[in-house]
Amino acid sequence: MKIFVFWLQILLITPLLSQQGQFNPDEIIKKCNTNYALIQDYTAVFDKKELIDGKILEDKKILIKYMKPDHYYLKWLDGKKKGIESLYVTGKYKNKEIVHLNSFFGLLTVHIDPQGSSAMKNNRHPITDAGLGSIINLIVKNYTLAQANQDLKIICHRDTLLANQPVIYFKISFSGSTAYYGHCIEIYFEHKYYLPVKITVYGQENELLEDYHFYDLAVNVGLSEYDFDIDNPQYGF
Repeated sequence: MKIFVFWLQILLITPLLSQQGQFNPDEIIKKCNTNYALIQDYTAVFDKKELIDGKILEDKKILIKYMKPDHYYLKWLDGKKKGIESLYVTGKYKNKEIVHLNSFFGLLTVHIDPQGSSAMKNNRHPITDAGLGSIINLIVKNYTLAQANQDLKIICHRDTLLANQPVIYFKISFSGSTAYYGHCIEIYFEHKYYLPVKITVYGQENELLEDYHFYDLAVNVGLSEYDFDIDNPQYGF
């Protein structure tokens, strides 16, 4: 069984070239979605920019640990939020988000509604939307809808560099319909699993809505329930 899974993964990450030697956008997005289904957990560090109440707010160096299904751990590694930790596991801790703050000498931990006003302050998305899975769902949903509506304009470059790493660059433009999540989405897929390691979304007026950049990505690292336990001594909860 392990041998079968190994060769299946090899086949899935084989470069996707059309007869003309160009990457096929349909196949890349399909493989991205298929490969992600094989991933059980991952770790990464990400930066984010989000438009909140007319202002661009930026956070850098956020460690994320994710394990299926719905296990999230975030830790801010730099800036004013350095030391803040956030943890959420569906069906655990009364479905509350556990947040360890960096105030009061680092001794304050609160339990909050992950979609409540406290959790959503200065955030466009709840912790349950953090990570690659939600980004992939967004891409697939909008891409599929635009194809069905014959309303898709796409630019694809296969030899782009992102932070000195080779990536496949997509620029997908939609019509002015509000059915889409934004007017334009830029996506950078890494070459091994075709996962979206950077995504930038622009609104109807071409304003920046959000930008997420993942790096130091490691997949199937063997995370366990202990990595999402508030009693883990590595954490400050």
